Amino acid sequence: MANITSYQTAEYGKFVPIVNNTDYPPVSVIRWSYPDTSNAFPSNSAVSPLSSVDVYHKYAVLVEPVGIINQLTTITNVLCAILNK
Repeated sequence: MANITSYQTAEYGKFVPIVNNTDYPPVSVIRWSYPDTSNAFPSNSAVSPLSSVDVYHKYAVLVEPVGIINQLTTITNVLCAILNK
């Protein structure tokens, strides 16, 4: 079983995999690999396919909570910049 995580998906720690959570379970994908049973390989006709399971976790997005004081400061700064023009 492969655990699928990549740096590109979890870019700079903004996205955190959700593990061990029944509300957001990971998605499992079964991949089958069938042998070549063409005329070139007639002995493969009795060979069973191989399977593998890939697990893709759900991800949560990290956000920074902004309090009312920060919001008012931002609004005040924007209004001052507009009035100063």
